[in-house]
Amino acid sequence: MTDHAGEIAILQTAAAWLAAGHGVALGTVISVSGSAPRPPGSHVAIRDDGAFAGSVSAGCVENAVIEEAFAALSEGRHRRLRFGVSDDGGFAVGLMCGGEIEIVIEPLKDGAMIGAVLEGHAAGRALVRALDLDSGTACLIDPKDDTSPLGRAAAVAARADASERVCLDGRDWFLTLYNPPRRLVIVGAVHIAQALAPLASAAGYAVRVIDPRAVYATAERFGGVPLEQAWPDEALAKTPLTHRDAIVVLAHDAKIDDAALSAALTSPVGYIGALGSARTHARRLERLAAQGISEQTLARIHGPVGLAIGARSPTEIAIAILGDLVQQRRAIAGIVLAAGTASRMGANKMLLDVGGKPMLRRVVENALASGLARVLVVTGHEAEKAEALLADLPVQSVRNREYAAGLSTSLCAGIAAVPPACAGAMILLGDMPGIDARLIDRTLAAFDPAAGRGICVAAHDGTPGHPVLWARRYFRAIADLTGDAGARPLMRRHPDDLHLVEAGSDAPFRDIDTPEDLQARALAAALS
Repeated sequence: MTDHAGEIAILQTAAAWLAAGHGVALGTVISVSGSAPRPPGSHVAIRDDGAFAGSVSAGCVENAVIEEAFAALSEGRHRRLRFGVSDDGGFAVGLMCGGEIEIVIEPLKDGAMIGAVLEGHAAGRALVRALDLDSGTACLIDPKDDTSPLGRAAAVAARADASERVCLDGRDWFLTLYNPPRRLVIVGAVHIAQALAPLASAAGYAVRVIDPRAVYATAERFGGVPLEQAWPDEALAKTPLTHRDAIVVLAHDAKIDDAALSAALTSPVGYIGALGSARTHARRLERLAAQGISEQTLARIHGPVGLAIGARSPTEIAIAILGDLVQQRRAIAGIVLAAGTASRMGANKMLLDVGGKPMLRRVVENALASGLARVLVVTGHEAEKAEALLADLPVQSVRNREYAAGLSTSLCAGIAAVPPACAGAMILLGDMPGIDARLIDRTLAAFDPAAGRGICVAAHDGTPGHPVLWARRYFRAIADLTGDAGARPLMRRHPDDLHLVEAGSDAPFRDIDTPEDLQARALAAALS
């Protein structure tokens, strides 16, 4: 994931240089192979006198990039460069980490487009700058409004929170994403919050502090940080939490903390943390459970909050909290399998109506309503019809031309399409419209490969079902599957890494395979 706040600061510098009459070139990482210090979308701005801001390699190749920038400014056209370890194993101009990167350097002819990006960012809008890597021409896309194929690709990038390279109609594009900052809500204007707020801001979060206690929530104690002197449930109702947000509860006052957690647990917020000892947290969970909040929902709370680094001082505790935030901010892809022939149904079941919508669209919309970073849909049988159902949604279609050879081919096709930045992939079935966003999110929240939860599966009464979330370390084994068998045997070989997420219903088993299944679902919906 790109540090959008850092890249915006580089564009601000470039805009100031242009306004002062300097020539400016912009370097951007457009692809990464292996280990590399900077992700795609990382910028360096180079002024015509050699001054520069930002980095594309943490210093490994900046000198060479600056020389190429001078040439790009002189010629008035873009250049593409590739850097890696030299063929003889040396490091004359290369990456010490052993990876390989490709960079495009383009002269900025005027500041209009950069200015539009800065204006959009200040207004909290996601924007994508699309650069044609062959011609060097660029355009700005609002992924919410542009319904063209390029606009749809931009929407996928925006949801994934990642700049990326795409090929459309034979043209090679790089999409640089400028997302609004992620938001961190801190409840409790205590000493730890005073340390956490500036650290989180430096890490690119937009921070707000909520505390109903006037003596705590003062500008003198939190200079420059937005403060809300209000009860957290009221404040959060006015500005709802989203998947990209995080909330950390630090008040150490049960009335305030519980109100904040109750509100957060009904939202799709990506991270919930609560301060306190193990004993304090256990009592907190008892109080929340008494309000009718289920054990499965309470499992979303990270408590006691923070990485176990032996932190004692407020600043050390703030560092531990921020470290946990970063560690938990994993990108997970969702892979919807929708390639089969549905022979038992007698028709393409993906296209059949379920509650007023085609079944496949309902499944995909549920996935998009969750915290999945991107949604890939594997199509095969009647692929054009299936893809047409999703043409207006920010999803990536993956054609499996070998679908007739069995389920494993769709798994392989989906896994192969997962970007390197994703820490795992959740397998969803296109014929299970009962898997809703809440179950997907609870499965995501349970995922922690370092803690022995590298395979997380929705279950009921101790029996695993769907969906299944796999850590990246299993991708190679999934890609090696053959025939019509799924990945269940692989799951059974790794019981120590398996974690069941109780669904509270039989939704993990309810697929629609036959006309009778479809009728039963329609009847259940009518009676509910």
